[in-house]
Amino acid sequence: MNNRSKGRGRPGPDAINIKHIVYELEKALNVEEKYMTNLFVADQNSGEDALLARDAAARKLRFLKTWFDLSSQVFLTAINLLDRFLTKMKVKPSHLGCVSISCLYVASELHKCQINPSQLVSISQTKCRVSDLDRMSDIIREKLGLERGDAPITAFNYLNHYLKVLECAAKQLKVKSQFSTILQRKNLLTRLEVVMLDSECACMRPSIIALSMIQSRLEKFMFAEVPCKQYVSVEMYRFLSVINELQIISTMLPHEYALRYGKLKNVVQNYDNNIRTAPPSRLKWRLSLRLNTLRPLVNFRTNLFLIRE
Repeated sequence: MNNRSKGRGRPGPDAINIKHIVYELEKALNVEEKYMTNLFVADQNSGEDALLARDAAARKLRFLKTWFDLSSQVFLTAINLLDRFLTKMKVKPSHLGCVSISCLYVASELHKCQINPSQLVSISQTKCRVSDLDRMSDIIREKLGLERGDAPITAFNYLNHYLKVLECAAKQLKVKSQFSTILQRKNLLTRLEVVMLDSECACMRPSIIALSMIQSRLEKFMFAEVPCKQYVSVEMYRFLSVINELQIISTMLPHEYALRYGKLKNVVQNYDNNIRTAPPSRLKWRLSLRLNTLRPLVNFRTNLFLIRE
């Protein structure tokens, strides 16, 4: 047997790589149910509209994520902690602000990020103290079983797994350039953050949310390119078929996926079309000229000083 025949049956490096990625994806799917939420139970247990209050808290967390320059992973982990805590515990509206920023604080610790607790309390305007933040953080860790310090698996993780599978498929089909153009990770993460602000979307399977973000980007590319070029390569159609294979691997029922995808796609389209779906934030600050810092103050108005050229 010559050397050529010996190596004929060996899988290539791309095949070995994609098998490892699919294995990691299947491991994440096995524990998906553990980190899922059901906010509709929290809404039924509360006499007030808990879902609207939750969405307002989620919007404030996204602002704080931008303010403290945190990653999308920290924000999505904080949203997961908040939703799971609201599913387990009945939270008064007056305490929701403290609970939400405590989830962000715990999420930042899980991902080894540093947030100044006094600044977090001040900027968030939740009217709680640092001691309240520490006490509530301990309660969240206890109720959600975070003593080991393991971060939950969220839609962020599934999005990364799916992108790795699609990247390997793009290399094999020689459409890597199209992959880099269409599926930009930063673009997908932004839309993933937007859909998680909606309580109805947040209750869906994280794997469905992640795969829907990818499919919506692919469909938008197809609708934009096909009328211009009048054709799409065979390799590109094969690349699109990988989405169906990922649905099978993730055990997504076709009718369930189609129903969830319609809702998620509508939220993303509203964002892309700059349609406001929520009232603006009520957070307000004043500028301290002596300390050169922003201080939160509700209903404060003043004239800004003249900036000389």
